[in-house]
Amino acid sequence: MTALSCALTAVAAGAQLNFTRGNTIDLDSISQGEKARGSITVRNDGTEPLSIVRVFAECGCTVPEYQRTPIAPGDTSVISVTFDSTGRSYGRFTKAVRIRTDSGQIAPVIIKGVIRKVYRK
Repeated sequence: MTALSCALTAVAAGAQLNFTRGNTIDLDSISQGEKARGSITVRNDGTEPLSIVRVFAECGCTVPEYQRTPIAPGDTSVISVTFDSTGRSYGRFTKAVRIRTDSGQIAPVIIKGVIRKVYRK
């Protein structure tokens, strides 16, 4: 039991991704067919450099961009997300992207907003 406790402490002391202001990107209100861009800042709260291995989206309407160089302990990095509402129904939406780090951590980011219906004349 002591060995397991020591191992968990060692992992926790390594690289650790945290969000600086929560894990939600609110894109507010956008028109149908419009693209909206938002971002979120993450911080390495660990004692070792942290690399984001991959940021993957649940659908093709959400495209993430991220820094591929390691984040030093205490430093931050910005992850940007572009949401394309083309072909999407109007109303509230919630999408997710997941951040995978080299330490095995997977952290979800929620993207939300409202798609306004466009009326054609």
